[in-house]
Amino acid sequence: MLPHATISDISPDVRVLILSRLDEVARTERVRIVLAVESGSRAWGFASPDSDYDVRFLYVRQLEDYAALTVPRDVIERPIEGELDLNGWDLRKALTLGLRWNPALVEWLTSPIVYREEGWEAVALRRLFAVPQNRAALIRHYFGLAYRQFGRHIDGRAEVNLKKYFYVVRPAAALLWLETRGEETPPMSLPALLDGVALPADVAAAIVDLRARKARAVEAGKGPRIAALDAFCTARMEWARMHLPKIAPAPDVALVRGAEAVFHASVFGLPAPA
Repeated sequence: MLPHATISDISPDVRVLILSRLDEVARTERVRIVLAVESGSRAWGFASPDSDYDVRFLYVRQLEDYAALTVPRDVIERPIEGELDLNGWDLRKALTLGLRWNPALVEWLTSPIVYREEGWEAVALRRLFAVPQNRAALIRHYFGLAYRQFGRHIDGRAEVNLKKYFYVVRPAAALLWLETRGEETPPMSLPALLDGVALPADVAAAIVDLRARKARAVEAGKGPRIAALDAFCTARMEWARMHLPKIAPAPDVALVRGAEAVFHASVFGLPAPA
């Protein structure tokens, strides 16, 4: 069993730095940050000692900004400083993407590492989008991730950077989750994914070995391809290819109304809608 990521995995000094950067963003951009989480390999459960801190946040602007003739961008991005990668989405952008069944938003909402959560908005977004997600959209998303990462780092090579297997194994495990657990939304962390599916013994052993090597070294190193992981990932992608949706599903009318109610209440400073 792999260890699960928690906020305690982030050192107190790093947490203080991240919170100070979030305060700086809120002050200079005149926004209210309602949620800030880790959304990279540290949250996925397979970080290296030198992995970046991928901090992602959702924010709400002041009412006059939404009514301005020149509407501000719906993203806030900061240059990478050292190991800190910080950027976020406007609440309206997050809600719009949620209505399109955007799995990245779901991963932010369900991250096991939460740096800041203020107000009621994150809870409302989880109620709207986190469970259950649209299965067809999730299959399309995780197939695309697995396919791109396998082609970029594994396919056609005799020797590979072994840590890159994690970027294929995680979406492949999510596809196995969708194959075997129906409408349940896959968790974002690799340990939670693997706890919820039945893996062949050789695949499970290979993953545990790679996780241990990556956790104690900057690089897991290069080596020959791992046949068990290749077969596992290829089989999951083939299953997904046969179940890819033809068109993106339309959002439910009630879901659209719920998202609009959340946006209006947040921007106007009203209590959380029912």
